[in-house]
Amino acid sequence: MKIYMYFACHISIGFPSQQKSKLQFKATELGVKIDFNKLQRIGRIKLHGLKQDVFEMEEIIHKLLKKQGEQKQNEREMAYFQSVVQWKRKFKDGQEMDCPPMLNMNLEKYFRQKEKRIRFAIASEEFTVDLTEMSLYSPENPKDVSQLYRSPKPIGKYLI
Repeated sequence: MKIYMYFACHISIGFPSQQKSKLQFKATELGVKIDFNKLQRIGRIKLHGLKQDVFEMEEIIHKLLKKQGEQKQNEREMAYFQSVVQWKRKFKDGQEMDCPPMLNMNLEKYFRQKEKRIRFAIASEEFTVDLTEMSLYSPENPKDVSQLYRSPKPIGKYLI
């Protein structure tokens, strides 16, 4: 006996067209009808198909929504750290460079946790940082060391 199921969920995060296409392709592969609607500012996804297939598609959508939510949270966190502090690298030749937002955020987090020496990866680059000596070892060449400087940004006056 085939049991058909209808599922609808409201989402506050929209899907880019590329992700919608991938979801539509997967739904077609599973034999599930998928419909993206928009109600005012809230998106809505409707699924219709065999119970097991709808459950599988629902799980895929929830994983994607979770991943998007984590990305948005990470972007907000980077923006916050970018607004309160700027880490800079000073190279052996005296040239200074602001650390990119992701590196800036990671350095500040580890600094606040009072870490001494840490290794972490951003994308495919692995960084080694010594926060007692304020040194960053280059991912390409570990013998290439740059000095780190932490510059807190001034906080504007509050209106009372």
